[in-house]
Amino acid sequence: MPINEFLLFRRDVLGEYSEILVLDDYDDFLDRDDEKTKVTSFKRNRLGFLIHLFKMRDVILHLHQPRSGFLVSLSTLLTFKRIVRCVTIHNNFEKFSFFNQLLLFFNISCASRVSFVSQSSFDSFPKTFLRMFSKKCEVITNAVDLERVNEFVRNQSFTNSHKKEGKVRLVYIGKFYLQKNHVEVLKVLKSLPSNYVLTLIGDGPEKIRIEEKARSLGIFDRITFTGLIQREEVYRVLCTSDIFCSTALWEGMPIGVLESMACSLPVVLSDIPPHREINTYSDTPLVFKSRKEFIDRILFLGSLDAEEMDEIGDYSHRLVRDNYSLALMHERYTAFYQESLK
Repeated sequence: MPINEFLLFRRDVLGEYSEILVLDDYDDFLDRDDEKTKVTSFKRNRLGFLIHLFKMRDVILHLHQPRSGFLVSLSTLLTFKRIVRCVTIHNNFEKFSFFNQLLLFFNISCASRVSFVSQSSFDSFPKTFLRMFSKKCEVITNAVDLERVNEFVRNQSFTNSHKKEGKVRLVYIGKFYLQKNHVEVLKVLKSLPSNYVLTLIGDGPEKIRIEEKARSLGIFDRITFTGLIQREEVYRVLCTSDIFCSTALWEGMPIGVLESMACSLPVVLSDIPPHREINTYSDTPLVFKSRKEFIDRILFLGSLDAEEMDEIGDYSHRLVRDNYSLALMHERYTAFYQESLK
């Protein structure tokens, strides 16, 4: 599960105890093993993992990934115990491989309740499928821990002097996967004046290729690659940037976009369904279809003075506050869990 948006909020804010079952050695999860969070790793202790799973009773299992969800659903069906399974869908139907689509069908068939992280994710599923499972499905949109962002900002001494040293600072958060379309944001940067610089937050298998592409375009010295960094450091980078850009080809509901808006950044987004969904709450355009429109919007924002940029940033913050609050999301998930027990 998304550890920041689910586990930490429900543990630290709602005071819940939870267990994490992982099929691999994810250090970020394993480091959370404490009195409120028990982590059991299949890779580290296969037999212990299966024994633990078979001993479970009177629990809610919240499953987030097709393959691990299938293994857990199948294993727990064989225990013949009262175990409630909930499933969350994090992407659009066509973005899952055919094999994973079959696993999703099995997982959803075995689940008491199913949530979709965006309306666009829900709408992407075949109508026959949705009619078949309509009574157990609902949309619970991904959200941002706004209080965590606000607390970070309150406790910092930095001030965002827009266009510091004459530079316009762009930022993009995303794993270096093909879906994030980093090549496009490089081409955008290449078309912008030389005082426009870019910070790329994240890591992944495409990173080396993207670095090589940046060198071939002659813009490597205008880009900062941060790698994986702690959440508070992400907030610091966002709060000291000018414009957030996303050139993603597809998303479920992009947390990076919402966190950037929570940090009072203007955003310029590619034309995909989840971005259009965010745009429905905005009185000003956030989504742009062509590269030229994308570039023109960045140039427009970069031409504004600090007060005008702050006004747009404040509007971004209010949009997230009113529509994408993590507290509101978890009110709905608490009701979602209670409904699954009926």
